[in-house]
Amino acid sequence: MNEEQKISMRELKFQEEMDSAFKGLSQILNNFSYDTQAKTFHKVLEKEHPTLQQNFWRMINSVIFLYAESECYRDARNEASAEYCKFLKDKIQEAQNEHLPHHAYFPTV
Repeated sequence: MNEEQKISMRELKFQEEMDSAFKGLSQILNNFSYDTQAKTFHKVLEKEHPTLQQNFWRMINSVIFLYAESECYRDARNEASAEYCKFLKDKIQEAQNEHLPHHAYFPTV
């Protein structure tokens, strides 16, 4: 197996892992209560290693930017989310100009 095939296999494995993880997350979100489960999620996240916490927020930041720029199908159920991501992206970019070295600066120490 050449290097290109190895990379393709790793990418495929990663995609499968992401699909599986998102299916689990989808089940949680489908029954999500913001009053209790958001607090539980927050408590679980706080218990994780600081690098994993940082990676989580790095991923969230990237998803916000991608969703704000996405041309995916939207209707009344997700239009507010798209608009909010655009708002957050603009605010993050404003902060970038004032304080941050770049929009997605989440250092791993």
